[in-house]
Amino acid sequence: MNNQLVRRMNTVGKVGRIITIIVIVLAIIASVAMAAAAVVVTVLPEDTISVNVSAQADVVLSDKIFGAVNDTIVKEVNSSAPKQIDVGIGGVKVQAENDNGNAVIHADAEKFHLESGMLAPYIWIAMFNCIAFVVCAFFFNGLMKELSAAPSPFTEGVVRKMKFFAIAILAASVATSLVNSFIPLLLTSGHIYTLSFNFISIIAAVIIFVLATVFRYGAQLQKESDETL
Repeated sequence: MNNQLVRRMNTVGKVGRIITIIVIVLAIIASVAMAAAAVVVTVLPEDTISVNVSAQADVVLSDKIFGAVNDTIVKEVNSSAPKQIDVGIGGVKVQAENDNGNAVIHADAEKFHLESGMLAPYIWIAMFNCIAFVVCAFFFNGLMKELSAAPSPFTEGVVRKMKFFAIAILAASVATSLVNSFIPLLLTSGHIYTLSFNFISIIAAVIIFVLATVFRYGAQLQKESDETL
């Protein structure tokens, strides 16, 4: 293989390994911080910290631009639009009026209540997702290490590291999907169990498996070529 291409591949592996190590260290620090926060939020009373939020917004459609349809907009908003829109953490009341030819749409958010205990499931989920990311990054670092010293991308070592990385992505995707569904079910009341998978990660793992198979074929050809010479 061209020596220049091999050197470029080794350089990519070395740079990728350095960047990956930095990312792993930062992710580990973030995981520890989230673990500490999750324990504190879970142990303390749910109402240790409580927040009440309300908001109001007015959307004004100028008569100079929307004048021909302003009356229609006001009528449609008041007649067909839901008087209250559920946004997950509260409701938003919507009403419209005509003000000197301008259509004014009022949106008033109901005051919603947020307690520190409500954050516990999301902190645990974020921590587990961060740990899963660290595991995948370790396997990716192994691949970069192999590329930084390999005489060719078509070696059994590179193929093996690619497969390990693909397995790590697939396992992390399944594990995080299960955790994302089970933790809210365990820590909150009235939570409906829903299971969904990150298909992008699964597709990425499949693609890496396919590439590993192609690289293995290339490794076999490389071996046969070296034996012939």
